[in-house]
Amino acid sequence: MKIVFEQPGVFAVRQESDMKRAWNNGFFGKGTLSRLEPTFKTRVLGETTGSSEAVTSERRRQRRIFKELRAQHQRYEVEERKRELSSEEKQQWEEIKKKMAEASEVAFTKAAKGDMKEAAEEQDVNLHTLVDLEFLQLEAVEAFFLTFALEAAEVSVGEEVLKELATLKLAADAFCGSTITSSEYLPNLDRLGEFLRNYVVYHHYRSLGWCVRNGIKFGCSYLLYKRGPPFHHAEFGVLVLKTEHNKLWEDTLAVARVIGGVRKTLIFVYVEEPSEEQLQEVWESRDSPRRIVLRLLQLYKVCEVVYKRWSPSRTRE
Repeated sequence: MKIVFEQPGVFAVRQESDMKRAWNNGFFGKGTLSRLEPTFKTRVLGETTGSSEAVTSERRRQRRIFKELRAQHQRYEVEERKRELSSEEKQQWEEIKKKMAEASEVAFTKAAKGDMKEAAEEQDVNLHTLVDLEFLQLEAVEAFFLTFALEAAEVSVGEEVLKELATLKLAADAFCGSTITSSEYLPNLDRLGEFLRNYVVYHHYRSLGWCVRNGIKFGCSYLLYKRGPPFHHAEFGVLVLKTEHNKLWEDTLAVARVIGGVRKTLIFVYVEEPSEEQLQEVWESRDSPRRIVLRLLQLYKVCEVVYKRWSPSRTRE
């Protein structure tokens, strides 16, 4: 698998076969023109009648129509209790009942598939001239995990294929939002430490079989899926913290309430990390690049604390 590093700080997979391989074997990355899975090309071509975006959009539209009909139906029910309805009002009410009966979930699905099929038949797309505008964008931790842990990919900048240490340095710069990477051999130790602190947590849960995704949507570091986003909602939210963190409890509890509000369990992961002197000493050692990365990761330790909000009304005995 070929991963191309592009400015500003983007790890991109552009080959269609590599995109499918990365998504189907671990749900890595996100399609830049899709919700998650890179389905932009199939949606444009109309090759599928069941892409997640199209089905979700059609379902929401039909639900909105059904709710409007139900609200009108309920208004007529209330009016009937208060007074006798006129013949015109009764006729309108009967029409609403018929529309509600027709608007079943099966009818919605068939209509959605029929509309998409007709649209696909009307389009005449030349496959040889079609340009795929979408690519799979990986996070820095995902790119490094694929190259170092799984050895299933290689990162290139231009025509140059990077080794382990160069990839680690590049990933650390991209993770910390630096658009200018230094050409010096020794990396920025602050960026390196921050990246490794988050990477060891990502690597830890991936090695346990979890599908790990970015958790910024719910204010945490990562989300843990038992199988993957297409099958289940995330069961856990992970917040990565230093052992001596300076976060306020108000901020931490705010994240906990957000995670609890979407019925997930919050895990605090405290990372014990080495000093900058230890990082520099290992980086400048004479070991092989892969051995240096292994020694860097061995300097970190993680401690998991599962957080659950105690509710007196639910814990009475």
